[in-house]
Amino acid sequence: MRTLASQLTTYVCRRRAGNVQSRNFSSYNGKDDLALEQDAERKIGWLLKLLFAGTAAAVGYQFFPYMGDNLMQQSVSLLKVKDPLFKRMGASRLTRFAIDDERRMKIVEIGGAQELVNMLGAAKDDRTRKEALKALAALSHSGQTCFH
Repeated sequence: MRTLASQLTTYVCRRRAGNVQSRNFSSYNGKDDLALEQDAERKIGWLLKLLFAGTAAAVGYQFFPYMGDNLMQQSVSLLKVKDPLFKRMGASRLTRFAIDDERRMKIVEIGGAQELVNMLGAAKDDRTRKEALKALAALSHSGQTCFH
């Protein structure tokens, strides 16, 4: 086994030396190939970075609904569930989202205000009624001040 390995080593080493010697007499330039490889790696690197950033943005839009309207819609749908805990969670989320007029209007458009009123009428415990009232109060605020 050792003899086979030593014969293989001498054969490979002798072959490399022949290739290097023939390269010295040809018009082959290793620096050109190296520059081409580096340029290709740089371009592919940028392509991979852009691909990664695009994928991360798409995944982020789906998994982090704060970037879109998904969480508001999910919060309104939580108000329709029979369990009072989920109703309170949905109302609490809507309270946190109602920070400006645009978001308040979006919540009203998707039916959040009506569901809160329904929740307030159908609630069996005070904590659920309290969360519904807090969410309705948050929706009723307006950023526009009007003096008559």
